[in-house]
Order: sequence, then structure tokens, then C-alpha cells
Amino acid sequence: MSDALKVGDTLWFVPERGYGQPCELKIASIGRKWMTVAPSWPGRIHKGTLWVEEGGQCYRSRGHYEAREATTASWNRLRDRMRACPSDLTEQRIRQAAALLGVELDAV
Repeated sequence: MSDALKVGDTLWFVPERGYGQPCELKIASIGRKWMTVAPSWPGRIHKGTLWVEEGGQCYRSRGHYEAREATTASWNRLRDRMRACPSDLTEQRIRQAAALLGVELDAV
């Protein structure tokens, strides 16, 4: 199965805050760098980033968007709770957590 977008595929559009509700858009045409969609009011969409020219972001599906939002929310909760190092946390456990997250602690 190819991940390449094609005419007729749908995208989930999330406008910038305060500029409407998320909705499904259908790809109408694909150029070298930009795509157009129906309805056309959001403007062109960059093929590589799915950034919307008139403001907003597209995702491959509503599910992809919701998964990204859940990941971001979980990360923000973790970051907010880890402002200070707990007194019982060891260097070894910090290094294990960093490795799990793909963070190189020895890099400058």
C-alpha cells in the first residue's frame, strides 16, 4: 500500500484557532509542491507538510489528528509534572527514561 496522496483522497483540516471548525476536505488536484482541495476556501495545501496556505494544518485523517493531539496532551502533562527532580529519583532511572524517549544526555 502506498502512502502517496492522490486526487480524491480526503484530509482532515484543522483551521487556526478562531477560524472555523475542523472538517474533511477532498483533494482536487496535485502539483509538484501544492495541492488544491474541495471545498477550495482553505487555499492551497503544501504536499510535504500539509500546511494550509490560508492558515491551519491538514492531517491524513481525523484519527491521525486525534492521535497527535493525545500525544501532545500527554507530553504536556508529563512536562508539567517534571519541573523539579523528585528526591528519590536516581541518575540510573533518569538515564533509562532518557533512553526510552530517545534523548542523549551526554550531548551538549
